[in-house]
Amino acid sequence: MTKVIGLMKDYNQTGLYDPVESLLLYLSENNRIVYVKLNEHHTKATINLIEAAWIKVFPDQPFLYTYLKDDLFEQIRPDEKRGVLFAVFSLIVIAIAILGVFGLASFTIEQRTKEIAVRKVLGAGLGNIIKLIFIDYLILIMIAILIAFPTAFLLMQKFLENYEYQTQLKIDSFVIAALGLMVITFCTIIYHTLKVAKSNPVDSLRIE
Repeated sequence: MTKVIGLMKDYNQTGLYDPVESLLLYLSENNRIVYVKLNEHHTKATINLIEAAWIKVFPDQPFLYTYLKDDLFEQIRPDEKRGVLFAVFSLIVIAIAILGVFGLASFTIEQRTKEIAVRKVLGAGLGNIIKLIFIDYLILIMIAILIAFPTAFLLMQKFLENYEYQTQLKIDSFVIAALGLMVITFCTIIYHTLKVAKSNPVDSLRIE
């Protein structure tokens, strides 16, 4: 007759891709694997005692041990590495995008230098000029959002289908990304517009 000595909470034994299943742990007379719960404050001393006892009982067998948490972590290590890789590439893409916006804004404002100079001469304020240029970029941003966000959502949803237990994609992440893009674009436009606004309109109008 088998005696049940305890119950444990469910935990994932096989990784993130499989559901939590029923698990039975039993002690066999021929089992040479021992699971020991250690006090974190006396880990080294306890392991030394266990090693000494092991050598007495199994003098011909080497004493090898691992931590269960490390064994379980090995199952998710590829996903962790993949997450770091995605984060690095995301930062690179964001940096390239910022440089692209910066360069495009610089080129656009340079092409509209005379227009800005004329508007200044006619009494247009800096705020009106920034608003005029930003509206053009806002249209481009909205077009980019309408294309990129649904595509990103579908790709992320497809990726999460590989996992048994999935997190829910929230609209907050997309809203924050959109606001961040607008803020970066707005700051870039202000920077370049201020450079043009500080110059003498007459000098800008003389440029052929």
